[in-house]
Amino acid sequence: MRTLSLSSGAKISFLGPPLDVGPLPALFYFTMSHKDSPLQDPYNQVLIPLHGAPIRIFSWDLPFHPVGVDQNEGLEAWKRAHDKNEDFLTPFVEESIGYLNELKERGVLIPGAVTAAGLSRGAMAAFRMASATDLMDGVVAFAPLVQFHGLSLENYAEPLAKKWIRGFVSFNDERVQTEKVVHFFQKIGEVAKKQRVINPDIQLLLYPSIGFKGHGTPEEIFIAGGQILLKRLS
Repeated sequence: MRTLSLSSGAKISFLGPPLDVGPLPALFYFTMSHKDSPLQDPYNQVLIPLHGAPIRIFSWDLPFHPVGVDQNEGLEAWKRAHDKNEDFLTPFVEESIGYLNELKERGVLIPGAVTAAGLSRGAMAAFRMASATDLMDGVVAFAPLVQFHGLSLENYAEPLAKKWIRGFVSFNDERVQTEKVVHFFQKIGEVAKKQRVINPDIQLLLYPSIGFKGHGTPEEIFIAGGQILLKRLS
């Protein structure tokens, strides 16, 4: 894994060819910390089809998710912040868009070949990022968290309706609640229809329920998502 220092002093991690290769397609992938996303099994299984491809994979920490944090504690930190009326996602998104814009200015990215992806809470962050910039053209989401204590991705359906989106969730995910995920995708579709988007490029796949409360993602689903990303970014 490589590290890139930005003008703000922030450091972001990435996998793939070094920067001196020039601009390349890019994936921005989020699960928890900047190390968990690209390196920890099973989160990194989505990246298996991308190994060796001329694609850079970037990641940085989600809010309250430094390296080594317990996944439940990270989500509890989100809840505590929300209970104190602290908006922790908007600053994260604004900071992230700043990173994107600097990468574009530095000739690291290829406009039109920039995608966000995420798992569960990371998918919520990926959707929020994609909704905030035209630089990201799509999202691949695994078991996406679409509502969290009053925070709803449906508020961002309008900009997302213009993107290409692929979602994966088990048919009985009790943690993110499958019915809420389905409704969110339906909402995007409805907005796309109102916007007269021709053939909205939006798909949601349901798979057999596995893992704790049906929130698991099997390797074959991660691989399928990775293959979609490879085809889209190559």
